Amino acid sequence: MFVVSSHGPAYKPSGMLLSSSFAATPNNSYQQVTGFVADTTNYPGSTVSSNALVLQSGGSTTLTASATWSSSLAGAGQLQIERNGTVVVTGSAAASATTGTATATVNITGTAGDLITLWWFYSTFTNETLAATTTFLHATKGP
Repeated sequence: MFVVSSHGPAYKPSGMLLSSSFAATPNNSYQQVTGFVADTTNYPGSTVSSNALVLQSGGSTTLTASATWSSSLAGAGQLQIERNGTVVVTGSAAASATTGTATATVNITGTAGDLITLWWFYSTFTNETLAATTTFLHATKGP
């Protein structure tokens, strides 16, 4: 007896992390976070193209981002995630402080090859720094 499976290929999660600190400049709008590298240790096969995470798999996908910041003036940090140049989520503003962590999470129906970027906004017009290795974007199998 033969059993035919309708299951497709296994979902391949993807991830990228900041390789060195990102110095954000005073700006009244979101700015793209740059300096990402593929997190192939935790997400084998991951690739980054022009600071965008390239999805390895399509289908139900959960995007999760986090950024740890420090600044000389208290402010609220906020993240946005874009898919192929379109905003898919704006995270809640973190509490106003000189250091903190901002997060954003969203479920999407992705397509292999989609480009996922991370954007940063700070409520105080000052320089702030995003920390390396604790600033990341992950794409995992969604619900």
